Amino acid sequence: MVASHVHIAKIRNASNGERMRECKGSWIETYLEYTKNSRPPDIYHKWVAVSAIAGALQRRVGIKTGFYNVFPNHYIILVGPPACGKSTACAIGSAFLEKLDNVSFTSQSSTREALIHKLEESYHIVPDERGTLTSDGLISGIEQSALTAYINEFSSVLASDQINMLEFLTDIYDTPTKTWTHSTVTRGDRKITEPCLNLISATTQKRLIELLPQSAIEGGFVSRTIFVYADTPRKAPVWYTLSNYELSLRDSLNHDMKEIAAMRGDFSLTQKAMDLYSDWFEMHTSMLRSDFMEGFVERKHTHIQKLAMILSVSEDNTKIIEKRHIEQAIKWLDEVEPLVKRAFAGSGTNKRAAFLERIAYQIRSRGTANFAELLETNFHDIDLEELEAIIITLRKTNKVKDYMQGTARLLTWISKEAQVNE
Repeated sequence: MVASHVHIAKIRNASNGERMRECKGSWIETYLEYTKNSRPPDIYHKWVAVSAIAGALQRRVGIKTGFYNVFPNHYIILVGPPACGKSTACAIGSAFLEKLDNVSFTSQSSTREALIHKLEESYHIVPDERGTLTSDGLISGIEQSALTAYINEFSSVLASDQINMLEFLTDIYDTPTKTWTHSTVTRGDRKITEPCLNLISATTQKRLIELLPQSAIEGGFVSRTIFVYADTPRKAPVWYTLSNYELSLRDSLNHDMKEIAAMRGDFSLTQKAMDLYSDWFEMHTSMLRSDFMEGFVERKHTHIQKLAMILSVSEDNTKIIEKRHIEQAIKWLDEVEPLVKRAFAGSGTNKRAAFLERIAYQIRSRGTANFAELLETNFHDIDLEELEAIIITLRKTNKVKDYMQGTARLLTWISKEAQVNE
C-alpha cells in the first residue's frame, strides 16, 4: 500500500488537515434530499451515492484486517425495467465525480483490454499522511491505479468477451496488493500496480439473466456485486427546473466531494463497532442459505466493511467507524438482499420463476388486478394452470389476497415488499 522513493512527477497533491463540510447532514442524506424530486426510485439514488463516494476515495483509505486490506470500492448494478430511471440515477451521481481533478473516470462502454489500459493509465501516487519528501525529490506515498467506470448499459461490457471480462472483474475487485499481471502474445505482460476498480452500471432484468452464465450467477462475480432491483419510478414533473435550494445543495455536495477526495489513511473501529460486527459475524455464519445466494451471503461481511467506510466518510473526515455505521451497513445490505433475488428471478432451474416475477410485478404495480385480465395479458406465455400455480405461490407466501367481488376474481397486493421502492 505504501511506496517510498517514487518520482515526484507522479504525485497528485492532497492534504488532510482541518476541513469543514458544507452539507448539513451526511453527504448521502444531502444527496437524497437533492434528488428527491427526480424520477428514479430512492433506492437507486442511495446506492449511486455510495458508488460516488467510493469513486472519490479510491484506494487511498482502507481497513487493515491482519492478512489483507479492505478498500471502499464497490461493484453496483441497477436493475429494472426500461424507463425506470436507472441511467438517470447513474448520470446524476457520476456528475459529481467528473468534477474532481484527482479521480480517473470513464463513462464509455469498455472491452476488457480497454479497461486494463485505462487502469494502467490511471497509475499515480498520493502522498501519505506524512507526505515525506526526500533530499532527491522523491516522496513517500500511496501507489494506486484507481478508476471508476460508469457503464450506462452493463451488457455492452460483456458483448465482446463475456467469460474473460467476468474473470477480470472478479479478479481485480479485491484490489490485489502490488501488481496485477496479465500475459498476452502480442503485447507481452500487462501490469496494473495496486489496482482499484469501482463500477456503477445498469441493465434490465431480462438482459442480466441472458448475459450472465449460471456459473457467474452462483460464483465470484455476483457475490462481489450489489444488484439493486426496483421496478417503479417515482412520479416527477416532465419539465423541471432546479430550485435555488436544490442548487445550493448541489454546491454543498460538490464542495464536500472534494474534501472526501482528499482523504487518505487507515480507518479505525470503536470497540462497540468491533463487538457488534463480531456478534453479527458469529450469528451470520450459522444461518441457513440457498445455493443461489450462498456466494453473496458468504461475502456479506466484506460488503459491510466497505459500506461502513462509506457511511463514516459520508459524515466526516475522522476515518472512525462507529457502532451506528455497522448497524446501518447491515440494515442497507439486509434491505438489498431480497432485491438481488428479484433481479435474478428466472435464472435458476425453476422455469416458473420469471413468470412469477412478471405476474407479481403486474399485480404490485396496479395494487389490485383482475384475474381474467392477467390471463388475457399473458396467455401467449402462461396458460390457465400455470397462472393458477403462480397465484397459489403468491398467496401462500403472503404476497397477495385472492378474493371474489361479484363475478370478478381480484388479486390485491398485500406484501410490505411493495414499500421497498417508495
